[in-house]
Amino acid sequence: MSIQLPYVDMPKELVSVLKMNNLGPHDKMNRMRQLVMAEPHLKILVEDYFARKERQETISEIMGIADWEAWRDRMSSIYIHRKKTGKYTRDAKLSLVDDILGLEAKCRRFFVESSARAFLFGFYLTLANIERQQMSEPLIALPMDIFRCLEIVSQKSPDIDWIMIFIWHYVAFKGADQFIVRFKEQIEDDFYQTLYLEFNEMEKELYISNLLAYSYSIQEVDFLVNKGV
Repeated sequence: MSIQLPYVDMPKELVSVLKMNNLGPHDKMNRMRQLVMAEPHLKILVEDYFARKERQETISEIMGIADWEAWRDRMSSIYIHRKKTGKYTRDAKLSLVDDILGLEAKCRRFFVESSARAFLFGFYLTLANIERQQMSEPLIALPMDIFRCLEIVSQKSPDIDWIMIFIWHYVAFKGADQFIVRFKEQIEDDFYQTLYLEFNEMEKELYISNLLAYSYSIQEVDFLVNKGV
């Protein structure tokens, strides 16, 4: 099974907040408010698509009482609708984020409470699949074996998206059963690095290519530098 992750143009301000593992919901909302106030195009978007029609509300009023996850879901649905149709609308359906929320729910036991990176990964896959659909290409589908492997790992990770991408490749190259066997017999401090060394050169090349596509999409190339990839 070949995995081909594309570069996807994603909304940088929303993505930047989704990446912040060290902030709780209230602080994420405050950071989003700061970004909206600093970017004229975002300010217009929020005023046009979030304000109640019967009132002239300021950005602080619109965002001051907003729940972070509700805001995140609503904002994402607007971007997804635009990706599908080429137009923004205040009537974007929240059902557009159902698959993202489903992925987040499956992963919830495996990431730290403050992390929104499972949502971020689902957002990326949703946008990528819209592009693939528009080009009549096969859609990207996460194999269920990834979640079987996560059950074995069990520990919570702040970077669940990167962990899922690695497991996805290992399962594609070596199989889920092999991952489970290797995890049960692990004695190495850096388990994932040890498994990475089991990849042949073509597998390493494909894995790194996909890491680069995802990292550029979410504007996080420094992750690869820090990990020495």
